[in-house]
Amino acid sequence: MAGFISERRLRDEYEDVRWTIADEDYLAEVVAVVALGQATHAASLIAALEPMAPAFNTDQLRTMAIAKLQIQPGTDSQMDARRWHRDGLLFEVLSWIGLLETYPGERYLIRDPHLGATTQGLDGLLLELNAGLDELVRAVIVEDKCSENPRSTFQSKVLPAFQEHHANKRAPDLVATAASLLSRLADSRTAVERAAAVLDLRRRGYRGSLALETGFDASSRRDGLFAGYDSLEGMVPANREGGGFVVGEELRTWFDEFAQRVETKLIAVEGGEVV
Repeated sequence: MAGFISERRLRDEYEDVRWTIADEDYLAEVVAVVALGQATHAASLIAALEPMAPAFNTDQLRTMAIAKLQIQPGTDSQMDARRWHRDGLLFEVLSWIGLLETYPGERYLIRDPHLGATTQGLDGLLLELNAGLDELVRAVIVEDKCSENPRSTFQSKVLPAFQEHHANKRAPDLVATAASLLSRLADSRTAVERAAAVLDLRRRGYRGSLALETGFDASSRRDGLFAGYDSLEGMVPANREGGGFVVGEELRTWFDEFAQRVETKLIAVEGGEVV
């Protein structure tokens, strides 16, 4: 079972990845389970290709999860800000699902998505291990942005964040996150020591993901979306991934409708199943 279809094209500067939806209903089921605070459980079900259902549920869990999907009343500017924040959280979970589907298996450790507000730190992190699971081969730093202006967002937010990481100016956060992921392995005693490898730029990768409206995706502007990615020097283009997640004609409308679909899944949760 897959939620996305991906198409990849290697360009001179980066690897261009186009994501389209294969099963929106399934994606809503996964997001509903994640919203209940059970991302690790959802990841295990995705890996096993099993039906999506929470491990447990309570009225309080469902109520709090639904509240994160709803835009609370306020001024126009307050409601806009709350909608952008809600859509950003949803997009981060969708990007995380895409990572899980692209990189299955025990060799890949992927950070769970955020459930609440965050303005600092990593949107996501993927660690690729060798076959023996005792050496870090690649660390992919993820930035997910849901904006109606994808090109300017990449230039003003995504690329500057990557450039700071490329200069290891966010090293403590990166090492701490990597150590937390590596502690999932059977031998967790050396997780911190092994996490030091994330600072090695020869093992570094980046994944910038942007939500795209169909009009932008079909226009000539799509070709220049990730221009400037080659400012991250010393790496092969395949380690600079530019992901375009294609939604409907209007980005905010799609996220409003998708949030409602997830809410419907949460309301229908009974006996541990998403129906």
